[in-house]
Amino acid sequence: MQDWLPPDERPLRATLGELERFSALMAAQGWPAHVGRLAYDRIYAGERFGFAKRVGRGELPGLARSLLQAWRGNLPRACEATRG
Repeated sequence: MQDWLPPDERPLRATLGELERFSALMAAQGWPAHVGRLAYDRIYAGERFGFAKRVGRGELPGLARSLLQAWRGNLPRACEATRG
């Protein structure tokens, strides 16, 4: 997948390489994670990252934690107020 938008202009500020690695690690453990949806679908990305952080093995939980931080860093302002 090509980097069409720089990371700071995508809904999730992570490189496509990170998302591809996450997707590959998920697939190796038998779970789907579609790179395009991870990059542009906030609800899907948050669910996949949270799932991987809780039940993943090996490198996956750490990468998921890092991607969750990027995901949380891009929450719309209205959502940040409710996070507490």
